Formats: sequence, C-alpha cells, structure tokens
Amino acid sequence: MPDLATHYALSYLVASRALSRREALLVAFIGLLPDVDALLRIHRWVTHSLVLAVLLFSGLVLLASQWKRARTLVLVALALYVLHIALDVFTAPTPVFWPLDARSYYVKVGLEGSVSGGGIQLVPSLKLIATESDFAVKPVLEAPLITATGIITSIAVAAALAAEALAKKH
Repeated sequence: MPDLATHYALSYLVASRALSRREALLVAFIGLLPDVDALLRIHRWVTHSLVLAVLLFSGLVLLASQWKRARTLVLVALALYVLHIALDVFTAPTPVFWPLDARSYYVKVGLEGSVSGGGIQLVPSLKLIATESDFAVKPVLEAPLITATGIITSIAVAAALAAEALAKKH
C-alpha cells in the first residue's frame, strides 16, 4: 500500500493547486482519511468505497453550494479522498464499488524488458483482478507508515514545489 507519507505528499501537491499553502497543509490530511479503517484492523474496508465517498461528499457539496470557498474546499477534499483510493487500487484489492459490488479490485501494472543482440524488447502488462472483499477484523494489521517510496515521493513533491516557488520569484 502507499504509505502515509506518499498519500500525504501527493494530497498536498493536489491541494496546493487550488488552495493556499497553509490551507493545503491542513486539507491534505483528508487524503489520509480512508486509512482510518486500519485503526479497526480492517484495512480496505468501506472507507475505501468510491460509492460512499461520492455520496458523502455530494451531500457536503450541496451544503456548501452557497459559498464558493466552501464548495472549493469540499471539491478538493473529495479529490484527495478519491486519489487515496485510486492509489490503493494499484497496490492491493480495494472495495471501490461497495455496496453496489461486493468484490474488491486490484490493477496490476507491469513492464518486463530484455536486452539482446537484436535490441531492447519491452512488454507492458495490465491486469484487473477482482476478489471477494474481506472485511474481517485481523488479529494484527501490519502496514508501513513510511517507506523509501514515501520519502522519495515527499522529496520529489517538495523539490517540485520549491522549483515552482523559485520560478514565480523570477
């Protein structure tokens, strides 16, 4: 699974496109919300459902529709929540359509390559895997909080934002 650092860094990057830096720092935490299910030892539970996320956020958009700023915040929050779920679909089965569909989906992407006297051969692969969702409480839920990927992603986001800030000054 993408670790918390990856989810937060990418959420901050997306939020910073529509919000001030200070607002983005706070709103980016919404990109971590789907993983609240891990506290219950049921990772990738209903908190990872796009159906429920859209229903919940649709209600919030309706409530916020009178105020442009509030509507922007809610739409950015929805984007961050959906981004989290989309990232998770590429790492393990995720119940994206629950309760409409009891299955969890996983998209496996690969790129195999070989080098020979005849040149370089690349073979891309894309596989959609559907499994029955498992919402059973696990005795122990082990998940990385921060991985090398999260650190690299965080550094890359920080570098991109710093370069953007420097470019704006010049």
